[in-house]
Amino acid sequence: MPAGILSDRIGRRNVMVGGFLIFSLVYLGFALANQGYLVWILFAVYGFYMAMTDGVSKAYAVDLVPAEKRGTAIGLYYSVTGILALLSSIIAGLLWDYAGASAPFLFGGVAALVAAAMLVVFMPKHNFNYS
Repeated sequence: MPAGILSDRIGRRNVMVGGFLIFSLVYLGFALANQGYLVWILFAVYGFYMAMTDGVSKAYAVDLVPAEKRGTAIGLYYSVTGILALLSSIIAGLLWDYAGASAPFLFGGVAALVAAAMLVVFMPKHNFNYS
């Protein structure tokens, strides 16, 4: 709920960018962590990523379309995220097997940085109100 309130104030895109930056830092931390306690700290910080992006991403997807297309937008959102989750899991497994345990985390961290940059460059700053 605090992330949703924040997204109403500063924009959903900005909260998403912040969440992706946290994700990136956590994953880069996972790749470099060499102490067990660091992993636990990173898991706690990962919760902020989830809080900042889970509900806000759905709201952002709905904000981008007119009211009569919201059901379609949510269906498309879940379809694309499901397919991409499958593909990313396959890539992570291959990286783990062929490049080592830290490779999927480095890949994920860099991908999150790219996603944050793409949001800033390609997506509008303002919130939409098609209601």
